[in-house]
Amino acid sequence: MAEYHDEIIDNLITENEVLKAEIDRLRALLGHAAKNLTTREAENDEMNEDIIRLLPEVGQLRDHVKGLLLA
Repeated sequence: MAEYHDEIIDNLITENEVLKAEIDRLRALLGHAAKNLTTREAENDEMNEDIIRLLPEVGQLRDHVKGLLLA
């Protein structure tokens, strides 16, 4: 009976180690995902700044084209 309990304990220890390894793997994946998200957020912020910066030029071009069409 003691051997049976020892086997159960060994199996639980092994399963615990497997679960810890899986948790570590998932943490690493989550870390990579968070880094990628942060990078994309920064890229989106840069694009938004570019769009805002270019809006006056787009307005000027629109007015210029409108003037050419009306001429």
